[in-house]
Amino acid sequence: MNYIIAQYLQSIYVNKEKIRYINLKTKKEMENTVKICQSCGMPLDMDPEKGGVNSDGTKSDKYCSYCFNDGNFLQNISLDEMTDIGLNYSEEYKNAGSDGEKEEIRNLAKQYLSNLERWKS
Repeated sequence: MNYIIAQYLQSIYVNKEKIRYINLKTKKEMENTVKICQSCGMPLDMDPEKGGVNSDGTKSDKYCSYCFNDGNFLQNISLDEMTDIGLNYSEEYKNAGSDGEKEEIRNLAKQYLSNLERWKS
């Protein structure tokens, strides 16, 4: 359900539809323009439905079909809960060697999600 791009060696921040990756070892920035779900961060082109559905029946260009349908979010959850759901799909998190490493990955994932439209305060 949730796609998190946060990886151990990368710091990620989101600006609208652009994802910027900064490799922490080289400090080199790479940019990839892609439309992403503003709830879970999944690239919309990976969504089999290519987006959720707005209340007027049109395709959402902001949210994926796993997060949004008929103009509503499918789950009423917190940012922390969304982060935890995403970590269930993260190989980096599953293979982390220590609790400290897991916590660092979790913090990066939460930082990434907190920049998405649904979670901005």
